[in-house]
Amino acid sequence: MKTWSFLALGRSYEITDYGPRVGIEVTRNGYTVWTGYRDGARLVTDTSTLPARELGALREELLRRAASRGAAPAADAGLGARRPQRAVEQLDLLGAPALGGCQR
Repeated sequence: MKTWSFLALGRSYEITDYGPRVGIEVTRNGYTVWTGYRDGARLVTDTSTLPARELGALREELLRRAASRGAAPAADAGLGARRPQRAVEQLDLLGAPALGGCQR
C-alpha cells in the first residue's frame, strides 16, 4: 500500500494505491471521490464523482507516479487481477478523452 497527496486545480487529494489486486482510492476532505485501478497503461474507473477536468489531473498524477516508480505491468498481477466492466469506464492514460461524452 502506498499513500501520497497531490494538489490539482486548487484542491488537495489523498491517493491510496492498494496494489494491482485491490485498486486505488482517491479522497478529498475525507470523502472518497474516485475508486478504480490501473490496467497496464489504462486507468479504469469503478466509481467517481469527479468532473472531467479533475479526472484528467488524476490520470496525469497516476501516470507520473507509475512512471517514476517503474510500476509493474498489470500482467504481473496474476489471475486475480480485476477486469474492466464497461468500455466507457476505461480512461486511457495516454490521452483518450475522459468518460467519452459523459463530461460533467
